[in-house]
Amino acid sequence: MVGSNVRVEGSFDRAALETLLTELVQAQQVVRLKGRVWLAGKALPLQVQMVGPRLNSWFEAAPASAWRPDQGGGVDLVVLSLKETASAELQASLQRLVQATPATANTAAATPAS
Repeated sequence: MVGSNVRVEGSFDRAALETLLTELVQAQQVVRLKGRVWLAGKALPLQVQMVGPRLNSWFEAAPASAWRPDQGGGVDLVVLSLKETASAELQASLQRLVQATPATANTAAATPAS
């Protein structure tokens, strides 16, 4: 079994992240995954725990010693998997998800036509 830590800073959409984690757990034979997700606009981090395909998440204060992203949003997860590639695949998938999630998703601007 291989264990490692994955950290990615950026803005994440909670629903998209939970979908990604559920899919990745099956594809990469992840046995256990846990950690925190710092979501923009939330005072507390989202705690995430997965055992096999079962995902549980809730908002809870983090200890003062916990990693916090510099830019306000980010993911800090510990991954235990049967595959050595699981952490690298999770890291790459999270990076793609950050790029696909607009930082200002709720502030789309439109210019009215004259």
